Amino acid sequence: MVDNSVYSFAYQVENGVPIISFYDDPKDEELKHLMCYLTTLANCQDVRVENQKAFELDKIGLDVQPDEQMIVEEKKQQSVM
Repeated sequence: MVDNSVYSFAYQVENGVPIISFYDDPKDEELKHLMCYLTTLANCQDVRVENQKAFELDKIGLDVQPDEQMIVEEKKQQSVM
């Protein structure tokens, strides 16, 4: 899962790949970095191990409760409308 919000993959944090938000910056190269990272993952046994090494997301303490997750998802849906 690739997302600019860690809460999007809070229940499976070891499978998540965080990415910086895009705000119409012509010099943005985040997708190039993502492409390089995903290419390296193609040859690994377990992406969770590589994600842990690269991002250490387990250290940020995502204690998302089901109700909080629902609120986060609702806000994301509202912002799309």
